[in-house]
Amino acid sequence: MTNLERAREYDLVQGLIRDMRRSVASLFFKPISNTVSLLYRMSIIVEELTVILDAHTTARKHAPERLPNDKHTFRGSLSLYTTPSTDLPNSQVGGTCYANAIAAVIHLAAGRICGRSGNYPDFRALLKQIIDEFKSDGASVDVVLPKYAAQYRLHSGALSGEAEARTAIAQGRALVATFFLTGMKKDKEVEGDQWYNFKQFFTKNRRGVLKSGDIGYAKSSEKTGHAVVLVECYRDHLVFMNSWGKDFADGGFFRVENADVLGVKFYDVWFLESDLTLGEKNEYEHKCMREIPWHLINDALPLLSSLLDIDSL
Repeated sequence: MTNLERAREYDLVQGLIRDMRRSVASLFFKPISNTVSLLYRMSIIVEELTVILDAHTTARKHAPERLPNDKHTFRGSLSLYTTPSTDLPNSQVGGTCYANAIAAVIHLAAGRICGRSGNYPDFRALLKQIIDEFKSDGASVDVVLPKYAAQYRLHSGALSGEAEARTAIAQGRALVATFFLTGMKKDKEVEGDQWYNFKQFFTKNRRGVLKSGDIGYAKSSEKTGHAVVLVECYRDHLVFMNSWGKDFADGGFFRVENADVLGVKFYDVWFLESDLTLGEKNEYEHKCMREIPWHLINDALPLLSSLLDIDSL
């Protein structure tokens, strides 16, 4: 590990420690009704700190920015979204990819509401509903996403760039991602153009990280769009979930160095506490109490006691 890498990890550890101190301190100033949520957040910070310190010991070079703590974010549970149903139109560039990405992100967002009351979307039914309305020849995410997000008490909106996308991923949300490339005529890639290069790269480098030089320059002016889902962020690349089946790239997932490589635009889907019913709020607190790793907090209490210097917060 270089001195620069050590310095960066040191800064990250110090940031986590500051967050931990503020979280613990806030326990003494917030109403008791917020204690469960604060304890849950503190436990996550402790886990993240443990991961970072472990990275120092094992000298891992590519530790993720976050470790998924929600079952919906693990890749094994995402297989539902990577392979379209046989009774629906095949996902393709400019076809139904928009519907698959939107349905997947809405389905994941709704699943984060504990004990959700009312209508919880079935992914296949939601996908079919979107395609039935907006058809299978492409549609604008800016039009489709807000309409269907609102049906499930969810909010949506475009993000300003990769920095905001990384923040959303770190908070446990998957994002709709769109990009446009040249070189597609009648659903077939033009050899040597961008879409051809994109597919060829991941055919030959299934776990490779796509960079700007791999795409090449546009050889035509007409661009065709595609929609995917951003599911993970690492220090040196982003991981997207495609809808072309498990044979594409790494089991349906592909890696890109950064958002600029493809000119990616990100869309977030979220809910607010004010959107939740009383029953959903109560269920969340019960879930937090069940899932808090109390052994980690107990082990960290001596450290937390020394960190809780209120005057320096």
